[in-house]
Amino acid sequence: MGFSNLLLQLFSFNKSTWFIIVFALFTSLMALLSDFYHTPFVYIGSGNLYQSPIPSDLFVGLNKITLENKQETIHLELTNSAANPSESVWELKKPREALANPKNINNILLALKNLKVRKNFHLDKINITNFSIDRPAITLTLENANKKSLQIKIGLVNSIDNTAYIFVSSQNSILQIDIPTFPLETLTTGQLIDARIIPITVSNIEQLQIYNQKRDKKNLLLSLTQNPNNQEWINNADPTTPKVIPSKVIAPLIDNTLAYQGTLILDRPSEDLKKIMEKYLNSHQYIIDITTIDKKLSSYSISTLISERLSEVKDLDKSAIVSSSTITSPILVNADLYKNIAILENTSR
Repeated sequence: MGFSNLLLQLFSFNKSTWFIIVFALFTSLMALLSDFYHTPFVYIGSGNLYQSPIPSDLFVGLNKITLENKQETIHLELTNSAANPSESVWELKKPREALANPKNINNILLALKNLKVRKNFHLDKINITNFSIDRPAITLTLENANKKSLQIKIGLVNSIDNTAYIFVSSQNSILQIDIPTFPLETLTTGQLIDARIIPITVSNIEQLQIYNQKRDKKNLLLSLTQNPNNQEWINNADPTTPKVIPSKVIAPLIDNTLAYQGTLILDRPSEDLKKIMEKYLNSHQYIIDITTIDKKLSSYSISTLISERLSEVKDLDKSAIVSSSTITSPILVNADLYKNIAILENTSR
């Protein structure tokens, strides 16, 4: 009797009530199907878990790196150093030409070599969208001297569990990895430019000479020769009274001068700035000659203080220009560099 009453009740529903019931059932079914198809499927028994997905032989002879994000495309190439042709250095080729920051290049390569896979996911349209592989934060392309190349797309970065989802062109899956030790997904041109005015490390210097305005004996301010065995430097600016200076005293001052950061790379000057550059590139305040331990000589010129002003360049009238045949473009520096040189000179006396 109860079942018969239930049937009578169901058939007594009007059309609108039936529509609501059917719609509710349809919506529930679609939700279940949607959840089913949007749930990523993990590959079981993958052999490369906790290993780097990048073949180690790709790093042998690696000579090109391209980084592409939503703002810019950056091209890096390994080239022969202008200061030392037997040495290779990384240079930016696009969007501008400059020496690359060797520390950050090493950080990039180390991060790539140490990638560790946690899980593998099917490479399908749903997962490509879910893990933002179709709109990556950054795409890296690596190429070595043998023309072997590899593309890496970094998609979703999950800061909660410190993982990221990437696609590597040599793999047929999407990989969940531990977040790289170096933030590859946020790299910019600014981070990759070597802004040091003289990109030579103190340990590689055999002799450092600084002249005031002209390269002659009368204008020689200091002539430091490194004696690494005794951890000292000798100033022979006056050969009759050479001065021995402990490395722990003078080396930091040399480094403060050479590694002084430029404020602007003058690779794209306006016409007005070009005229100012032409004037000051031939007006020397200091000339620095450096002989490295492998007997390579590099020369750098630091201009006199710029007196002109330009609205397009902040504090131009408080700056000088550093130039050399061994750096890609002249560099604008703050005049505080003069103070560093003065301190170095006074300590060397």
